[in-house]
Amino acid sequence: MELLLNQRFPELDKEIFMNLKRRIGSSITFRAMIFETERSNNLLESSKFANSIAEGMGELEREGWIGREEGQKIMRMYVES
Repeated sequence: MELLLNQRFPELDKEIFMNLKRRIGSSITFRAMIFETERSNNLLESSKFANSIAEGMGELEREGWIGREEGQKIMRMYVES
């Protein structure tokens, strides 16, 4: 989560992250709410995202940016993650 914070204002980012970390540590309800939100918004579990990746890989193969074997390897890495 820390990587998602904007680093333009490091002190503000640090303060926000520390407050969030404290709140997650002190409130079971808040922690559950945050984790459920993260889980439900996980792009890797989205079928729409998976279809977009498959289409994109196909386009990259057709345009010659990657070979078929490389495309399959990338898709396997995605599926196994």
